[in-house]
Amino acid sequence: MTRIIAFVDHSPVSPGVINTASALSRLVGADLDVVHATEDPNAPTSSSARLAEGPAGDVLVAELGAGDVLCGVIGSRSMPAKSHRVGHIAQHVLSHSTVPLVIVPPNAPDLPETQPTILVPHDDTPATGHALEPMIEVLSAAEARFVLLHVFDDQSVPPAVSSHDLDTIADEFMLRHRRGNPMRCELRIGHAGTRIVEVASDSEIDAILVAWRQETGPGRADVIAHLVRESGVPLIVVPFTD
Repeated sequence: MTRIIAFVDHSPVSPGVINTASALSRLVGADLDVVHATEDPNAPTSSSARLAEGPAGDVLVAELGAGDVLCGVIGSRSMPAKSHRVGHIAQHVLSHSTVPLVIVPPNAPDLPETQPTILVPHDDTPATGHALEPMIEVLSAAEARFVLLHVFDDQSVPPAVSSHDLDTIADEFMLRHRRGNPMRCELRIGHAGTRIVEVASDSEIDAILVAWRQETGPGRADVIAHLVRESGVPLIVVPFTD
């Protein structure tokens, strides 16, 4: 049986992390493992948490490296009031994890345990499709529903086209990326992170599933950082390298 690890501490965002991890574990049929990382072996923990000693960032990365872990779940920051910031532990784990990481923002709505709707931003490359495939298969088997999103930038935006042409582009996009039998494909123009958050703000969307090459150069890290800062729903980040 695979595990989903919820990483908690004594911060106000931990209940949301546990709620999201619990819903996800029931959705996909995985075991839930709640871990509290601390450098103080005498630190108090909740009765449901397993104590793991050591620096939090390093402990979390090591825990995720176990072969039976489907994904980890962590808060985007320690305090709800610290808006527009990414917690340093979340940053560390995000940059070093080899398995998907679910990042839960403060005050995120509960993740449905049946048929959640997942927004899947896609850059239309084979590498992204290959990276997303395993998690889409897991979620699809749990009857999740998917909405594809492709964001054109200044270089890739098509010339002026009719609404019929846009419908054709969206239909062809879904034919290329049929995994999970997406309900539809949304098309947007602009900064990818901004447009993803805009579409995800629809009450229909329960989570975002996105692939990330773990590159820190311009155009890579800024999109993920924007999503972690601004998303109001859980963000499922799948790390990969070409």
